[in-house]
Amino acid sequence: MVKWYDAGVMMGWQGKAVVACAVVAAWACAGCGGRPGQEGDADAEGDGDDVADLGGDGEDVPADVVREAEIEWPDAAGVEAEEATVPPVEAQCGDGHIDLEAGEECDDRNRLNGDGCDWQCRAGDGEPGPGLDPDVHEYEPDGETVVLVGDGDASSPGDLWAGSRIPLVWTGSEYATAWVRSEYRDPPLDTLWLGLRFLRFDREGVPMDPGWTYPASVRTTGVEMVWLGDGFALFFDLQGTGIVLLFLDPDGKPRGDPILVIPDPGAKAPAVDLAEGGFVVAWVSSPGTWFVGCEDPATGCAIVVQRLSMDGSTAGMAGPVILEDTPYGIPDVATGEDGFGITMGVGPYTSSSFRFVKASQDLGAFTYSGILGEGNPGDLVTADGGWSTAWILHGSSTGMYHNLCAAHFAGSGDLAYPPVCSDAWGTPTASGVSPQVRVAADDVGLGIAWLPPTDFPGLYALLLRTDFLGNQTLDPIYGPRDMWAYDGSLAIARAADAFGIVVVMSEAAWFRRFVPR
Repeated sequence: MVKWYDAGVMMGWQGKAVVACAVVAAWACAGCGGRPGQEGDADAEGDGDDVADLGGDGEDVPADVVREAEIEWPDAAGVEAEEATVPPVEAQCGDGHIDLEAGEECDDRNRLNGDGCDWQCRAGDGEPGPGLDPDVHEYEPDGETVVLVGDGDASSPGDLWAGSRIPLVWTGSEYATAWVRSEYRDPPLDTLWLGLRFLRFDREGVPMDPGWTYPASVRTTGVEMVWLGDGFALFFDLQGTGIVLLFLDPDGKPRGDPILVIPDPGAKAPAVDLAEGGFVVAWVSSPGTWFVGCEDPATGCAIVVQRLSMDGSTAGMAGPVILEDTPYGIPDVATGEDGFGITMGVGPYTSSSFRFVKASQDLGAFTYSGILGEGNPGDLVTADGGWSTAWILHGSSTGMYHNLCAAHFAGSGDLAYPPVCSDAWGTPTASGVSPQVRVAADDVGLGIAWLPPTDFPGLYALLLRTDFLGNQTLDPIYGPRDMWAYDGSLAIARAADAFGIVVVMSEAAWFRRFVPR
């Protein structure tokens, strides 16, 4: 049984004896032993570097310089453990078991048409769903690709853990993103330094300021961020401890100490959305330091969902609930009109599959989709009164590899129509690393962003425009070579009348904007 500790443990800042102050770039403090934000000399390192008032608040800080603080992370040992509930899972089409009482004629452990057992578990290839919604308009690139960070050279060493989740948030006037930054520092060169990089930029991709880096002491597999209207809530997993919440002001400056909100030592890859009165969080819980999955179910693995209050407390909130005990990959969660949609991968990792679950507001009732198909877990977005998702399908049972699939779920949690799959790269037999897929929605359809697998160094696909069911309008819109990074991470966000996409790899980050054609 998966267990973790009561929430509410605070993490304090503690300066090293050799460090004059704890400073996050674009935010200064000084005075030995002080906390960030206190008065003091801006030139804390004494190196005479020029400074600039980036925040407009009278605090002078060097441009694009990382100053570090040592974090005293909490020790949750000895805190009373809390046990999660495990809801019963009813039989459903796609679970691999034929339910004659439910009218199933077959069940081949997927919800796809065209393989002899259709999306409703009836014998045959199935009838196609509705065609393309004629109201879905097309998009095209607007301007050139913007290099946000670095020199645009993705071959440079450092920065991002490959495959990590990164967010892209539109505040109504600007974008914000964050990612895990890593580098080997000298001396010695074999010392790995880790931190969280935060950056704001306008709708054209012009940075608002150099951003800041919040130093961490351990590796993290995912960063999530939501806009609160007057600031940001930044979540990340602190491996060996749990999931951490850091509140930021509208400029991205931390408003206080980070809070350990999910004290699960095995927590990885948090997915977060706003919910009534707070947040809903889904994550992978598994042993080990990095693997987002379960190599051995006997060691205790799970996909877990929990509600939090707006201050990050679990007191009086629904959960935790275990949804799956053989997880693989990064889950996602999106708040709907009367509940939450959750996408997840299920193992084993050698043949992972993809499924959707609808949870009630109180996390007391669940509707499972069955297995949608083989592949890594995809992204999820609230759309058209329900949820839409996209993922990369692969597996010998379907004969399709690296096919891009999309599906739409009604507000009830039921699969509305058969998933739509397309041969995203012109071949059914691609191999290599499965690319990431991210999804955003406007009023009439989806913007699906992805990075290609290793087999296709000549293709730099960025955006596919579809309706809510996944019917695409045109061939994929390909980006320039300088946005290709199959081992990097990407995110997409809807901003007014445009889609924005950010890609991060090594010590480079790019942005591209797409507008209606």
